[in-house]
Amino acid sequence: MGRCSAHTLSLPAGHRTEVSEVDRSPGRTIHPLHAVLLAGTVPLFLGTVLSDCACSKSDEVQWLNFSSWLIIGGLAFCGLTFCGLALLWAVVNERDEIGLNLVPDYLTSVREGGFYDWPYSYWGQNVDVRAQPQDPQQVAAAISPDYSLGSHVAALGVAFSTPAMSEKFANGVFVGEHGSWNRRNPVGYKVVFVPFADGRPAGDPIDFVAGFRGEDGKTRGRPVGVTVDPRGALIVADDLANIVWRVTPVIAVPAAAVATDVPSN
Repeated sequence: MGRCSAHTLSLPAGHRTEVSEVDRSPGRTIHPLHAVLLAGTVPLFLGTVLSDCACSKSDEVQWLNFSSWLIIGGLAFCGLTFCGLALLWAVVNERDEIGLNLVPDYLTSVREGGFYDWPYSYWGQNVDVRAQPQDPQQVAAAISPDYSLGSHVAALGVAFSTPAMSEKFANGVFVGEHGSWNRRNPVGYKVVFVPFADGRPAGDPIDFVAGFRGEDGKTRGRPVGVTVDPRGALIVADDLANIVWRVTPVIAVPAAAVATDVPSN
């Protein structure tokens, strides 16, 4: 694993980078979907147990009816959660040579059997005349993406965050932007965080790791893959510098207590 001493990255306040061996010990993380599932179903099933206990002590049949409704509600919530929220998300590095500001790379949920416009159109139903012969039926069926990351940023990696990444970055995705290759004003060359709310992207992307391309115009790194360490760190693969970066919160070390001699009277 290499080092690049002259390469200084821009990070959120309270974070640092480590260029070291990646921890490959097994670990388990809780996906935000699992947290939603637990938050909805556990109280319902716990209420079922309590209702059964109340019924056994009072012999009142309404407690059994209430318990049955709680069970149905818990099962229904599980089904709705998995059907409505268990989505596959992906980033797409879109096509070039249409213009400086086209076509936006994007983050999107993926529908089973859905058609996402390649090669006949872009961003839904905007026809790409270069694709011949055209297919109007496919263009009409094209699905518009959920979230634009900007044109030519070359979005190549995506990973969902976890609560271990701190409150500000707990709910959302990290995206590795490899960077444009021939744009007059280069874009990308960073890792951004896209915040989520209610299972969808919400708000502007936040620069999480930047500085791969300096103000001097020199490119010292290009992020590709990203993943989250179970212990609360972002792992970034840089295929230009051949470095794996590990971005961690800076843990404040309490100052050592200073003993002061008190003069005796």
